[in-house]
Amino acid sequence: MRSLASLVLALAVLLAAAAPAGANPMLERGIKLLADLESAKALKQLRRALRWPRNTQAELARIHLYLGIAHFNLQQPKEAAASFRRALALKPDAVLPRLTSPKIEALFDSLRPRAAAPPPPPPAPRAPPRTPPPLAPATLRSVEREALVRAPESRPNWPAWSIAGVGATAGIAAVV
Repeated sequence: MRSLASLVLALAVLLAAAAPAGANPMLERGIKLLADLESAKALKQLRRALRWPRNTQAELARIHLYLGIAHFNLQQPKEAAASFRRALALKPDAVLPRLTSPKIEALFDSLRPRAAAPPPPPPAPRAPPRTPPPLAPATLRSVEREALVRAPESRPNWPAWSIAGVGATAGIAAVV
C-alpha cells in the first residue's frame, strides 16, 4: 500500500515539474478532478481557475474546454455549449482531450465555426426528366418474351426431399 502511495506522490511531483512555471495550478487540479469523475468538484475548481489573474489566452481556452466537459457530465448541455463556444472564440483550432466521450465530441464539433471551409458550390441545374417513348406492340411482345426466357426455373431440391421422405418413413416405422 505504501508503494502505491509513493508511486502516486512521485507521479504528482513529476507532473508538477513538467508543468510550466506560470501555469494555472487550479486548472490542473480541475482536470485531475474530472479524470477522477468528480465533475461537480471539478466545475468549482475550474471556475476558480478562470479567476486566476495570470491566465494566458491558451489557458483560458483550455479552462473553457474542461468547463464544457464538466457541464456536459453534469447534464447541463446549454452551459456546456456556451463554454465550448467561449473556448472556440479564444482558440478556433482548439481540440478536445483524447478519450473524450463521442457525445461530447459531437456537441463540440457542431459548435466549431464553419468559416474556414469554402462554401459548397451551387448545385448544377438539372435537365427535366425525359419520358421514354411508348413501346410498339411488336417490341412489347419481344420484351415480354425476353423476360420469360431470362426467368430462372424453379426446380425441386431432390436431395432434400429424398432425405425428408426417408426421415418420415423412419418416423412412421418407429411409431408402428
